Amino acid sequence: MPFVALAIVGSPALFITPFAMSRLDGHVGKVHAHPLRSMAETFSHVNHLKAFALIVMLMLGSFTVWPLLPAYLEANVGMDEKTQLPWVYVVGGVLTFFTSPIVGKIADQYGKLIVYRVLIPISAVLLIVITHLPPSPMYVSLAVFGLLMVCNVGRMIAAMAMVTSSVVPQRRGAFLSANASVQHIASGLGAFLGTLIVSRAVDGKIENFGTVGWVAAAATLSTVWIASRIRVADQSPVSAEAMSFAAAAEATADAGEPMFGYSEMHG
Repeated sequence: MPFVALAIVGSPALFITPFAMSRLDGHVGKVHAHPLRSMAETFSHVNHLKAFALIVMLMLGSFTVWPLLPAYLEANVGMDEKTQLPWVYVVGGVLTFFTSPIVGKIADQYGKLIVYRVLIPISAVLLIVITHLPPSPMYVSLAVFGLLMVCNVGRMIAAMAMVTSSVVPQRRGAFLSANASVQHIASGLGAFLGTLIVSRAVDGKIENFGTVGWVAAAATLSTVWIASRIRVADQSPVSAEAMSFAAAAEATADAGEPMFGYSEMHG
C-alpha cells in the first residue's frame, strides 16, 4: 500500500519533469549508429588507454589488500570481529567524510597531479605498515587504517578527476561506462592475486600478507608515472571538489568489502 501511494504522488512529478527541466544531452552531439563503434573508439584512443592503465594499477594496489585485511586484523593483529573490527570502518568512514572535500578543494587549487604525487608515496608506506602490523592495541589499528583510508580516498579523488578530464564531454558517457568495467575487472584480478600469495597457518594466522603489501605498494607507486602521462582533453577539466564525496563513497565501500569464504578456501 505505501508503494501505491508513493507511485500516485510521484506520477505528476514524472510527468512534469520533461517540461520543467532542460535537456542534458546538448554536449553529446552526433550519436554513433552502433554502440560497438563507440566502444572501439573509446579503447583506441591513447589518452584513454593511459587513464585505464591508471585505474587498473590503482585497483591492483588496493584490492590485493582490502578484501583480506579484515581477516588479517582479526587473526594476526588480535582485533575482535564483533566489538572492535566494525570501529575500524566507522573511524575510516568518518575521517574520509570530513577530509574528502578538503582534498578535492586542495586538488583544484594546486593541481590534481601534485596532490596525487604527494598522497601516493604516503599511501604506499601505509600499505606496507598495515600488512606488517603485529598484535597491537586497538587505537594503533584505528590510526593506521584511518590514515590509509584518507590517503586512499584522496588519491582516488585526484585520479578520478584526471581520468574523467582525459576524455572530451561528447564521449564521456561511453568512456565512464567502459572505465567502470575496467575497474571491476582489475578489482577482481587484485583480489585473486592476493589469495594466490597468502595462506592460513595451522594456528589460524594469515601468512605472507606482508608480501601482498609490497606488491600493492609497488603497483601504487607505478601510478605516479602513469598519471603524469595523462593529458586533459579539453579546456574545462572536471572539478575534484565536486566529485569528492562520490569518490569517497566509492573508496570507502571498496575498503569495506571483505573476502567471504576465505577460511573455506584456505582452511
